[in-house]
Amino acid sequence: IVRIDALHAWVIGSGGSSPSDYAMVATTADGGQTWTLQVNQANGFKPLAAGVFSDGNHGSAVGPNGTILTYGP
Repeated sequence: IVRIDALHAWVIGSGGSSPSDYAMVATTADGGQTWTLQVNQANGFKPLAAGVFSDGNHGSAVGPNGTILTYGP
């Protein structure tokens, strides 16, 4: 979990029946009361391992084999 401030945070991981089923990034803007799930199937179903986020709207997540996902409006 990458916490930006008291209201904004990002969580990075993988999901499905197998950890390699899909990459998962979720965001919250209300201190964790609700989460917005983002699933990027274009990454070839690679799991994600880490991320860097500059604020509640922008960041990048990385995984094995050169997977890099960028998030932002």
